Amino acid sequence: MSILTSTYGLSVGDLIKAKVRAYNERGWGLQSIANSVGILAQTVPQAVALPTTDDSITGETQVFVQWAELTTNTEIGGSAITSYHLQTDKATTQLNGSPTWSDVKGGGPESLTTSETLTSDITAGYTYRFRVRASNLHGWGEYSAIASIKAAQIPY
Repeated sequence: MSILTSTYGLSVGDLIKAKVRAYNERGWGLQSIANSVGILAQTVPQAVALPTTDDSITGETQVFVQWAELTTNTEIGGSAITSYHLQTDKATTQLNGSPTWSDVKGGGPESLTTSETLTSDITAGYTYRFRVRASNLHGWGEYSAIASIKAAQIPY
């Protein structure tokens, strides 16, 4: 899990107060009094934890993936989560050696759900890779680590 830091050594939730002064051709004006309320430092969300599955749902014809919701102020970057973006590599690594990431949900329209069941183009015995990230007012956070979930197959 990465923690984003600022140029000024601020952390999410730090109180920021500011003073300002103007400049024109005659020079600098007087400095204002610091704002009394301030604002709390915010950033993009942290990376989502590794997605997981539920073996009672994942089977030969479907793959279920879930991830933990970001909830703490530090995890969400100090600003409410607006969407989760799930991508899959539908077994392309297994077929040609390099991943081809496809959007499953949340890349365009906002989605706050924390699970998905894929039912199309599932091949029993293939391994599907997933990664997920979250966004807030400040943009997208980093992707999670990549989870590998195998579609079940009938034993031989």
